[in-house]
Amino acid sequence: VRTVKWYELGLQLEVESHDLDVIQANNQNNVEACKREMFSKWLRITPNASYQQVVEALRVVGEISEANRLCKIYDGKIDNG
Repeated sequence: VRTVKWYELGLQLEVESHDLDVIQANNQNNVEACKREMFSKWLRITPNASYQQVVEALRVVGEISEANRLCKIYDGKIDNG
């Protein structure tokens, strides 16, 4: 996922802010590492995780073009909903 808003995305995916703070402290100035750890944490706490949840969370944090990119990759279409 191409976004620097990993923290906000994590909150939308219901990763606890404390966990995000720890991730941020452990990976200062490394957005890619923060995203990897955030998604890893999300997948551990969300047994039925889906890319649709990521798409919706991206829309909420204002990353519409990235949400549409994922829709195009996984669905072959863009959902403006």
